[in-house]
Amino acid sequence: MPTTRVDSMLVMYTKQYVLVTPVPGPVLVMPKYALHFSLEHITRRVGVFIPGGLPGSYIFDQRRYEKVSYEKDSIVIGTYVEGQDGPPTSRKKYLLGKGNVWVRVRYSDATGLPTDTAWYYFKTMRKLDRIEWKNGNILTKNTFLHDRRGNVYTSTADTYIDGKHVGQDVTQYLEYDNKINPLKGVVLFEDMLERGQSENNALRIHSYGWAQGSGGGMSRYQSTASIKYFYDGRGRADLSKPPRY
Repeated sequence: MPTTRVDSMLVMYTKQYVLVTPVPGPVLVMPKYALHFSLEHITRRVGVFIPGGLPGSYIFDQRRYEKVSYEKDSIVIGTYVEGQDGPPTSRKKYLLGKGNVWVRVRYSDATGLPTDTAWYYFKTMRKLDRIEWKNGNILTKNTFLHDRRGNVYTSTADTYIDGKHVGQDVTQYLEYDNKINPLKGVVLFEDMLERGQSENNALRIHSYGWAQGSGGGMSRYQSTASIKYFYDGRGRADLSKPPRY
């Protein structure tokens, strides 16, 4: 099917907060995703995070892309390198079950074997009740609450190790505009889940949380941000332009 549009968006609109550049120095061009659509279905997302040289750091590589394939009872997303033939460098598969439940399985780059699993529980077609991630002895439960306009107003992620509650991250979306969210309905990518579930665009966000270290100590944080968007002629937020904070 023909591609009907390509939307670009700055990486800062995702939850990938840790980013390093391939070489030292400032980022001269803000890294962006490009989302390719065929009718209302995403067929490709250009731009992939790969591990950086430091623990917990990532490099945004725009030579890599994620190709989305739609099958009868599943959706498969494979990561490829532009200009190189062969199988995907990594893969994840969504199994579409009954009762608005999806199961996402991620596969190892090295072995091709499953590494972690997530269960998606939907309230409606594109509104999540919660997601439960399981990776070895680590379980993360992310719960979403929506307001009457169909926007996410609270996202709470609780982390457990061997059944012990070791951390919580809460994001409150305090205010939205009344403009169209161009990412509405995009729930295939875990770093876009909050945005993809909302009808409009968040203007004020408050985040806070805590984590328990291996030594038993407790760390806490909180932050608040206000965002002003640029809008295009169709009344949609233009996510390819830097917001004003």
